[in-house]
Amino acid sequence: MDRTDVAVIGGGASGLFCALALKRLNPRLRVTVLEKQDRVGRKLLATGNGRCNLTNLRATAEEAVAFYHGGGGFAKAALAAFSPADACAFFREIGLPVRRDEAGRFYPMSNQAASVLDVLRFSLAEAGAEIRCGFQVRQICPAFVLSGDGGEISSRIAVLAVGGPAGSALGAGSDATRFAGQLRIPFVPFQPALCALRTDPALVRALKGQRVRGAVSLYEGEACLARQEGEILFGEGSVSGIAAMQLARFALEPLRRGAKLHVSVCAADPQTSELALRRARLPRRALEDFLTGLTGKRVGMALMRQAGIDRLSRTAETLTDAELRGLEAALSDWRFPVTGVMGFADAQISAGGLRLSHFDPATMESKSIKGLYAIGEALDVDGMSGGFNLQWAWASAMSCARAAARA
Repeated sequence: MDRTDVAVIGGGASGLFCALALKRLNPRLRVTVLEKQDRVGRKLLATGNGRCNLTNLRATAEEAVAFYHGGGGFAKAALAAFSPADACAFFREIGLPVRRDEAGRFYPMSNQAASVLDVLRFSLAEAGAEIRCGFQVRQICPAFVLSGDGGEISSRIAVLAVGGPAGSALGAGSDATRFAGQLRIPFVPFQPALCALRTDPALVRALKGQRVRGAVSLYEGEACLARQEGEILFGEGSVSGIAAMQLARFALEPLRRGAKLHVSVCAADPQTSELALRRARLPRRALEDFLTGLTGKRVGMALMRQAGIDRLSRTAETLTDAELRGLEAALSDWRFPVTGVMGFADAQISAGGLRLSHFDPATMESKSIKGLYAIGEALDVDGMSGGFNLQWAWASAMSCARAAARA
């Protein structure tokens, strides 16, 4: 049977980072990463649309509750101990310069997620860590004998870095659920988060592929549950884009109890007087083109129909004041029912995971199983889009590495 000091189960962002941090903190440690797929970091390659949004200026302990769900309070200790600045410094030290955009998001200078994965792999090899791909851990026995596809390995310390089922097309799965059962750790069922909102396909069929820059709000009845600004994308039976996807997390609980939800899209916010001025300036413009320039043509035609305006071949001078008021309402409050959220295959992150009350927020160690740690998405912490989830991966991995290296 093979032996190691620390077995990191999962070769994703948090697992690779934890293994590297362990070797940098204590080079004498034998560290082995066990990855079930034939290569590590597949999900990492897809982050940030292939650019890898490494962290965010606001991914801090002070703002954890605002940007992290499930366990925003739990995340504070790790985020305080390893800040976005610390993460950027760590990556610079291993050969990855970073840059910040105007929104406070950090990316590799190369603008390629592959660079992030490469420098982690190179640094792990240089530090002497072992990566074993094709090793699916099936069973964790007492004293951390790990067995499965790939043989058996015994370890003094085991780190669960198995992630969640979001991105199942990239090989993600529910190993955390299985290990929770084996180890009798309380578990919050996984649900897809950061994903598109399902709606009536008939309402968005003509809009597939159209993008709107504006604001989108999630409502239960007349109560606004959350609001986001940014890009809205209409998909196949869905309202998507980063702004809409960030609302999925807030829809999960109301949908579970059967509440009726809708989203309101503000595609533009002109006053009636501005639309009246547009009518005066463009009297001979066909109504099907009346909003072109303010929105895309297909979006403009859909908004006209939403406002109850028919015969779009007629000209703008025929618009009545009542029709203008209806069009203003459609532009600022375009409603779509929310019938659900898209599945794990389309989700960027999972909500749920190993219950946080079972773990020490300062070390990520189990309170009842000495030597067992959990990090990243395997724990019931999920953040907003924009680098928050990767910062949690780095910070939780570093807290674990510091504690495990001492142990």
